[in-house]
Amino acid sequence: MSQFPWLMPVLAGAVIVFIVDLIGNMISFNNRFLNALVTALVFAVIFGILMQMGMLNVATTVIPTP
Repeated sequence: MSQFPWLMPVLAGAVIVFIVDLIGNMISFNNRFLNALVTALVFAVIFGILMQMGMLNVATTVIPTP
């Protein structure tokens, strides 16, 4: 695992996206547009909750150009 430090976050993200999409599919009743909208909303809610709880940390850096 030390050879691939990116593998665990990618797998965790894939599982989260799968679960969110599954929830979106169950709510939207096979309408493609509504499915995409519901999936995006469910993802935004889950992402916001995880950010508020401190389970996710999005660090950004700004490098000014001379």
